[in-house]
Amino acid sequence: MTGSPTPWPLIGHALQFVRDKPGFLRACHQRYGDCVRLNIGGPTWLLNDPADVKRVLVDGADRYEKTPKLTSARGRALSGVGLHTATGLDHLYLRRMVQPLFHRRVVEGHAGLARAEADRALGGWKAGQTIDLWEEMLGLSQRVMIAALFGAAFVDQGSRFARAVTNRRSYYEFFFTSNLPWPEHWPLPVVRRYQRARHTLESIIDGQIADRRRHGPAGGDDWLSMLVSAVGRDGTRLTDRQIRDEAITLTSTGYETVAAALTWTGHLLSRHPSVQRAVREEVAGSAETAQAPLLERVLNESMRLFPPTWLFVRVAVAEDTLPSGARVRPGDKIYLSPYTMHRHPDWYARPDQFDPEHFSDEATSGRPRFAFYPFGGGARQCIGEPFARLEMAVVVAAILRRFRLEPLDAGPVPLRPSIVLEPRGGLRVRLAD
Repeated sequence: MTGSPTPWPLIGHALQFVRDKPGFLRACHQRYGDCVRLNIGGPTWLLNDPADVKRVLVDGADRYEKTPKLTSARGRALSGVGLHTATGLDHLYLRRMVQPLFHRRVVEGHAGLARAEADRALGGWKAGQTIDLWEEMLGLSQRVMIAALFGAAFVDQGSRFARAVTNRRSYYEFFFTSNLPWPEHWPLPVVRRYQRARHTLESIIDGQIADRRRHGPAGGDDWLSMLVSAVGRDGTRLTDRQIRDEAITLTSTGYETVAAALTWTGHLLSRHPSVQRAVREEVAGSAETAQAPLLERVLNESMRLFPPTWLFVRVAVAEDTLPSGARVRPGDKIYLSPYTMHRHPDWYARPDQFDPEHFSDEATSGRPRFAFYPFGGGARQCIGEPFARLEMAVVVAAILRRFRLEPLDAGPVPLRPSIVLEPRGGLRVRLAD
């Protein structure tokens, strides 16, 4: 079944969407069903049937591409020709070259980086203190990303690199959300800061690549060393430009989603003290998180209610008929929103309530694969998911071993649906023993 809200003349549903993006999509799903026809800058489909999502991301993925803002020459000028923007065979080649960075051995070896950075951050926290969890987690996850990219020894000298990453992040958000034509050409402070940041990032990464070319990998398992050493099935190696583009991709996709997931997890635990107490007991006295099933369910439930990547956009490049019966034409946009899917009453008994038992074995046994997809799916599923999950578990466990998190108020936290789903104005909590 398909339906559609009444469009406004000329602008369709664009203004309704811009006013409250997650709220509008959720209302459309609740009123018009799993397949909603919209007009947001052109024909747009909001899909909330897991079979339809699987068709777009997996079975018929060759009929859909990422938005031209990413894959066009303009998008590649911003993000490079890396895994994030490559298409077709280029994407397959780069994914195979980057995949070893996230093999289990490497991921588990990097657990120490996450633990060390968490300990460093928590060393400055004190019981009774109020912190902005979003800002703290953003800084912490950024430092973990930099350590994984260059090696732990680089962290102490990485403040210049970190500032450049932050300025690039601000511009990235401006570029993808601005309604200005050709936003990269406007003489605005955010554009000028980005231009300086880009030069800084490229010069530092190029210098690190050259150093590894001359002297060999710095420590073996840092991501940059692994990219320099990577050899394809056909014996080819990545060029310096390709390595730099992948490094920049990792800096732009490798920490914000983790920071958002950690922030929302801390928020939810602060408001559910009985669950927080149970997780604290589970992780107490052990540095291992592999045997912490409740913590894993909590993290999944947090990403269900507040998926960091709240919207995936695809553009049809060929005609297709979805399992729901909807007929998609070339040029149609596809909106796949974990934010709406994860609140689907067919798959979650209490869709608006925080309940880690939504991810018990019994609850998940009959649930379709794409009723929960915080990391996407198919050939473009987030390649860094194993590392992200490990980092989240390590950081949450480290926090709860030292502190309880208490909420400052009971009201709803306003959302800011930017590149990731973040709390508008930050998210403050109180630390307690």
